[in-house]
Amino acid sequence: MTMGELCRHHMPATWFVVTGSVGALLDGRSVLSWADWFRASQQGMEIAAHTVTHPKLALTVRGEIMKTMRDSLRRRGLGLVDARVFSKAKRVFAQARDTVARKGRGVRWGELLEEAIQSKRAIEEKIPFHRVTSFAYPGGRYNRPLQQRLKEAGFLSARSTEAGHNPSDIRNLYALKTRVWHAAVNTDTANEWVVSAVKEGAWLIEVFHIITTDGTTGYPYEAPFSSFRDHVSYIASQDVWVDTQENITKYIRQRGSGRVNVSGYADKAATIFLHSSGASEAGETAVTLKTRVPSHWTKVAVMQDEARQEIAVGRGQNSTHVCYEAIPNGGPIALRPL
Repeated sequence: MTMGELCRHHMPATWFVVTGSVGALLDGRSVLSWADWFRASQQGMEIAAHTVTHPKLALTVRGEIMKTMRDSLRRRGLGLVDARVFSKAKRVFAQARDTVARKGRGVRWGELLEEAIQSKRAIEEKIPFHRVTSFAYPGGRYNRPLQQRLKEAGFLSARSTEAGHNPSDIRNLYALKTRVWHAAVNTDTANEWVVSAVKEGAWLIEVFHIITTDGTTGYPYEAPFSSFRDHVSYIASQDVWVDTQENITKYIRQRGSGRVNVSGYADKAATIFLHSSGASEAGETAVTLKTRVPSHWTKVAVMQDEARQEIAVGRGQNSTHVCYEAIPNGGPIALRPL
């Protein structure tokens, strides 16, 4: 149902899989089979790693309590400041302390890393030709050693549950911020996330843990399907890029390391070479270039290897330009006026 709605709007998404629960139950809820995940990958979805058993990284005792406290307040639609104003912080802190004492403090980062690698291998074995490059931290917990080792293990990015948007020039792709759907979030709230991200020119990652028919299971991180459907329809009505975590990560890596050289620029033609040291690591994916062209050009043919685009010229206060897609380290890019 959920995947069908995304496909209907041609929206690829990233699905983080706890591989030890595939075809079984996770916290009492059914997980799709490997055949289902294979079909999803064939539909353009990214199937990514979320460990084997979903262990959470151990924090300090204080860190555990504060993390549990923030999660509890978030489910109530409150922040730490709100809680102080309403004199709820002391009670929530006590509940968080008791929760940490009851559930324990989690696992060491080395154990979590091993599960991340095992889940990556399992997905790549079960879904041929599907390379796993994205990871999601269970519970959003991470530390610096874990980030570095994930990079060494071949992951290109990892997302947390820290609230916020990711700037267009983000440097650390192993601490991606998110907006998590929970009981206090509705369609209007999520639509505002999109508006805010567009204004900032930022990358918005929305996280859904479970989408239910009516949203009445009592699970704190559920979302009703009707809200999900309306939000997806809103996104489809906007001029925004929706893609997988892998593809956007590749784009950011290649753009950040890209170098453009212009040769043979004249009124009648321009030849451009696009080089990127990030392409070899991330794989080839198109990036967007913005190139100034003579003021009398109105439409441009953009050609690279066998690909051809015809782009209308944009006009700003101080420049005339054309925006187009190109593959780093591909053949020369030729611009010709039409």
